[in-house]
Amino acid sequence: MSFRIEPLASLAALDQWQPTNRAKVHASSIKLRNRPSTPGPRVLVCHDMANGYNDAFSLGSISKKNSKNYSFQNWALIDDWVYFSHNRITIPPNTWTNAAHSNGVFVYATLITEWDASVQDTLRLLYGPGYDATPIVSVPDNESTPRKPEYPASSFSPYFADKLIQLAEFYGFDGWFINIECGLGSEGELASSHAAAMKEFLQYLTCKLKETIPHGKVLWYDSLTIHGQLRWQDRVNDENKPFFDVCDGIFVNYTWKQDYPRQTAAVVGSRREDVYYGIDVWGRNTFGGGGFNIHKALREITAQGLSTAIFAPAWTYEFLGHELFDAAEKRLWHGEPAGFLNPPFPPQEDDAKPYSTREDPTDLGSVSDYIEIRQSGTRDYFFTDFDRGFGSSYSLAGKVISNENWFNLSRQSPTPSFITSRSIQTFSEIKPKLVPSAAVSRFSRCVSDAESWSGGASLEIKLLPGKTSEKAWTYIPIQRIRVDITPTTVIRFRYKATMLCLSSIGIFFKISAAYGSDTIIVDSAPIVHGEWSLLEANVNSTLNSSNGGKAGAFVTEVGIMIGDDGMTDDSGSIWIGELYVGSNPQQPSQIEMKDYIFTGMDVTRDGWASIGWDSVNGNECERWEVFVDDKWRGCVFGCPVFRENFKSNAVVHVIGIDSLGFVRVEVEGIAMVVV
Repeated sequence: MSFRIEPLASLAALDQWQPTNRAKVHASSIKLRNRPSTPGPRVLVCHDMANGYNDAFSLGSISKKNSKNYSFQNWALIDDWVYFSHNRITIPPNTWTNAAHSNGVFVYATLITEWDASVQDTLRLLYGPGYDATPIVSVPDNESTPRKPEYPASSFSPYFADKLIQLAEFYGFDGWFINIECGLGSEGELASSHAAAMKEFLQYLTCKLKETIPHGKVLWYDSLTIHGQLRWQDRVNDENKPFFDVCDGIFVNYTWKQDYPRQTAAVVGSRREDVYYGIDVWGRNTFGGGGFNIHKALREITAQGLSTAIFAPAWTYEFLGHELFDAAEKRLWHGEPAGFLNPPFPPQEDDAKPYSTREDPTDLGSVSDYIEIRQSGTRDYFFTDFDRGFGSSYSLAGKVISNENWFNLSRQSPTPSFITSRSIQTFSEIKPKLVPSAAVSRFSRCVSDAESWSGGASLEIKLLPGKTSEKAWTYIPIQRIRVDITPTTVIRFRYKATMLCLSSIGIFFKISAAYGSDTIIVDSAPIVHGEWSLLEANVNSTLNSSNGGKAGAFVTEVGIMIGDDGMTDDSGSIWIGELYVGSNPQQPSQIEMKDYIFTGMDVTRDGWASIGWDSVNGNECERWEVFVDDKWRGCVFGCPVFRENFKSNAVVHVIGIDSLGFVRVEVEGIAMVVV
């Protein structure tokens, strides 16, 4: 059993692919969260980094000398995620699909054919595996050299489209990005007929996919024309619109000119949001430049109501390196100042056009200047423990169980909507009215690995040294959501504090109801559990006492209020380890305990083996925390299978945890691994 997924290199490999129980370990186990939709244009990220599959491990957390592998932390600003590589068929690793789905983001696999060497495979895609793709080469009497080959026409076959739908259903992703970057023969009647077959293929794939995955989507790349020629249009026009008309969206090539978005908007009419205009973060012939200049392209795109496709945003990691990665991400996506990051031009040949990634000091901006923050969670509930999918330690229920570096993107929780300091506001008084304060906020925030309740991180609210001229309350928004209010709706924060000057802490939330919107403040005494405290507000009773109207109401934003006496020079932090909004969840009254004999599979000579366990009553478990001889070795999602280097008769203890962080099942036994 392979413990990492691999791409399919050819249509022959797709033809041979079959769903198997052994391959199920590579399927996504977290279903797409039904995130409330945000009106207006969408944002797509096309993840193209180092040829892909460097983060494709499925069967557990990976120990790393440096825990800062590339991960994406800005899900609240995007809607769609394409996993891209230059292999024929790129299946997204389940770790990425799980992370995206936890944040309500669609995930697409990629099918790509490139250049003349791929023409025959492209035609087999349209006509089936039995198609004779022998080229027809003609040399007219009055010419001395052969013309470009042509290929015989045939009738469309749904064979490979059906196989692509099988892949999506089996591995649990949400759709396909179809990228045809090869011509279909000499310009003429035959090439045009192949292009017509491609349109039929797209239409069939789009319709049939929705029969299996109702929310599924098919996106087309702007490269092939209706005449069967490889010609990027950089806009939607008569040459590529017929393909756009039969699928869910088009990714427009990123070498467009300033007026092209306006032209496209006029052509597509009411389907503007289905057009994703490309921006290359590496700056290759991209309008406005790449790097920290991509907001210039966003400004042109969003002005026309079009969607955006951001290509290769891992530039912040690949080009600037992991040491500057966090700061570079905040600069690119949120506009946090980072002057020391101004990058030099990348290495280039003497005659190469320089990449335009250098920051333009006359026109500063970021993605969030033009893109609205999306609502997190579902209409039923929201939960996060702020884990980033990596860390330098690991905790369960506030107890550190490992101090080793680890990396597992499946473990990533919904990311905070607000991660910069720009939205922190300070007020002079709480009730009955919020009055802006003249005091400068002493607070900053970030996701930090200094403390964690569960996983490897928490949201740190830091009090900076200094004094203010008055007592003040500071509102620190954390999450933008849309959770319907029911009679049992609660808001819960689990936190740990080291602020000596902390005079009070409360919950701050916003609602929308039939009578309008409102801001609610709740002062409640925290419940202390060791070093961690629980702060809770019953939303329903709070509304009854504050305004008396809640029909059709929902929570739109949550945060905390911190009272600062303003008189001391102390510093300190509050670490928020969990946030929950929804119907009052009850911790299981009894945890199922099971004894088990773990049998090793696929054992190697040096002791590596995969072990599995019975998941009866484990369907409620989202992940499994695995201990070997009392040492935490990682966690797995979905299939209860874990790969480890075992010694003979190792004691294995597995804890099954649900999507709200509650323990549901514990399994313990001996691993029978014979080398």
